[in-house]
Amino acid sequence: MNWIKGLSRLGQAIVALAVLALAIWAFFFVRALFVGDLATKAKLGTEQTGAALESGKDAVNTVGDAQRRDEATDNKVEGTQNDVNRATDGAGADRAGRDGLCLNFGICPDD
Repeated sequence: MNWIKGLSRLGQAIVALAVLALAIWAFFFVRALFVGDLATKAKLGTEQTGAALESGKDAVNTVGDAQRRDEATDNKVEGTQNDVNRATDGAGADRAGRDGLCLNFGICPDD
């Protein structure tokens, strides 16, 4: 530290300003590490919002797809049920039920 005393007043002022600038820079650098800057926060917030919207859209689409599949299955079952109800005898009802299962759901007898 004796080298500072050996400097002129101007030299000491320059060193003091350099140390002050370094301290200010270090403060903001460390603050940015822990807190982050506003642009980063805004970007993260925007990305999180976008991800939440996409997730919600995916959930709605999944539910809609499941409902459409359920409706299609219900229609197939109802059609088979109507065929069974229209049969005039037990053998006809059995055949209508088996045909409905085979055609609509791939559950076919091995014979």
